[in-house]
Amino acid sequence: MLHVTMWFMPESPRWLAERDDHDKALQTLARLHSNGDVNDTFVKSELAEIETKIEWERQHPPPTYVKMLFGQDRRRTWLGIGVQFFQQVTGVNVIMYYAVFLFQQAGITGTKKSLLANGIQGAVLNVFTWPNMYWSDTWGRRVPMVIGAFGMAISMMLIGVIMKTQGNPYFDEVTQKTNFHFKSQHASNATIVFIYIYVAIFGLTWACVAWVYPPELFTTSMRGKGTSMSSATNWFVNFWFALYIPKAMKEISWKLYMVFMTLCTVMSIVVFFVYPETAQKTLEEVGFLFSKDRTIWTFKDRQASRVGAIFDRDMAQGEVLTDFDGKAAAQGIEEMPEGAMEATNRADY
Repeated sequence: MLHVTMWFMPESPRWLAERDDHDKALQTLARLHSNGDVNDTFVKSELAEIETKIEWERQHPPPTYVKMLFGQDRRRTWLGIGVQFFQQVTGVNVIMYYAVFLFQQAGITGTKKSLLANGIQGAVLNVFTWPNMYWSDTWGRRVPMVIGAFGMAISMMLIGVIMKTQGNPYFDEVTQKTNFHFKSQHASNATIVFIYIYVAIFGLTWACVAWVYPPELFTTSMRGKGTSMSSATNWFVNFWFALYIPKAMKEISWKLYMVFMTLCTVMSIVVFFVYPETAQKTLEEVGFLFSKDRTIWTFKDRQASRVGAIFDRDMAQGEVLTDFDGKAAAQGIEEMPEGAMEATNRADY
């Protein structure tokens, strides 16, 4: 399916512009933004931004891994690494990998019933991931991450509380695992429901956003290294969780859910304070969020905390008026304020 559908996808306008095929780049942008109208003002402005950015990048070599981690680009890099780290510490893969055991802990007996409950969980994740993909640009990135982390924290807390107050743990000599006898069937059912709610919240929020967000942080020259580091972080944490979580389930049982509740709560706070909004912004616009005159505290920066708040473009008389920090309007990419293009490639602060 991927092989077939790829033939119908347009080339990247930036890739075409890098190879000086400006006519095709303009046609692709027009196809994406203006129903094929190559004379559209926004399309021409977008191509001008891309061309100016490419010229800047040709004069400046891409940063090394060391510079990305510890140099002027470090904020972008650590934000990208952080969001993938956070996705794993939500505990989602613990739920997915050990779902059968978790449902047995929750009171579902029998292999067939546990597998059925696990299948339902997979279906829930699938169904609730689709709205995220469809409305992701409308919702933005920050709101799903903050609300999603907080919602998962509540779900984990309720699961842990029910297991602590309504369940009697016992060690199964046959399976060598800690299971629970619940005081009532209602408590067992509630535990299962909150596991499904947790998975649904993850699907609506972090399932997609964590993979979309890192590439939006990086410039073209940084993206390959940046996304590789963030993706490697995701799988590295995934590996260690898969290795040690069974032991944690045996040793601390219901307290494990409280650990994930704490981690999810911390995530929501960190994202609110330091993660900027990148949805509906071009790479050039995102670059302004990392210029040296901006605060790293995102909640204080209106442009960094709202979707599409950096450039409020007004189409008038064939010109694009671009608002930089709510001050002087520059017309066209060529009249960008001094140092602004450099800011799109660096994370000075």
